Amino acid sequence: IIDMESLEVRYEAIPEVVETITSMKKSDNEEDEEIKLYLDMQGGARTAVFVINAVVNMLQSQKHISLERSYAITFSFDNWINEIRDETMANHVLELVSGMDEFLNYGKANKFQQYYKHYKKMKYGDETVAIAEDALINNINEIAETISLCNVNGMYAALDSLKNEILIYNAKDEKEKEPIFKSFANNLESNYSKIWNVDRKATDVIQWCMEKELYQQALTVCESKFPIQLVDEGIVYYCRNQQEKGTKIQELSEWKNSV
Repeated sequence: IIDMESLEVRYEAIPEVVETITSMKKSDNEEDEEIKLYLDMQGGARTAVFVINAVVNMLQSQKHISLERSYAITFSFDNWINEIRDETMANHVLELVSGMDEFLNYGKANKFQQYYKHYKKMKYGDETVAIAEDALINNINEIAETISLCNVNGMYAALDSLKNEILIYNAKDEKEKEPIFKSFANNLESNYSKIWNVDRKATDVIQWCMEKELYQQALTVCESKFPIQLVDEGIVYYCRNQQEKGTKIQELSEWKNSV
């Protein structure tokens, strides 16, 4: 249990916070012993909650550290008896924001998927329960997987599905949607719309990959799709035999003489 008031939480104290959490082992012999954190988020400086959230979110990337619960109270000077609130999902919002940023900027969905497992478990007690965002989340995972594997055809198919899934999601009842996800869906549309169009060019996808520093993916698209674009735009001609080659040379010669 970490009491917020037991730490002087400021930017310079982040190493101290990290050391406090990572040193919580029952024994030195258990390197992978799981640390389950229960946070008392009441008290301390106003910046304390933000710093603790950020540090815990960072540390959860280590397999043996997990945030189980965080609590606060509805404090009032007029009442000595105050309600203890479970604020665990509020802590996980940082995980969602981090996951959104990860997918929009790098095409990865690990944190995003992790957040929704926590969300379902906390809200419904079941990670498999169906929610309004499921189809869109599955599509996001599919895009992330195809990008990771440099599966260009799979990525193109997943992008086409993304456009349809966003249209379906936007048409759903607003009461069914998670508020913060609606904003993310809008960002998805603005971020991916230029490469999910049916008339997208290989150069559009290559530029998109380069902007996100997905260099291997850009090379794969260049190798598998760019030659098709060159042929479709008449920059390069593909001839299957000498007869077709002769015919094409004749056509180009006549075109040249006519201009």
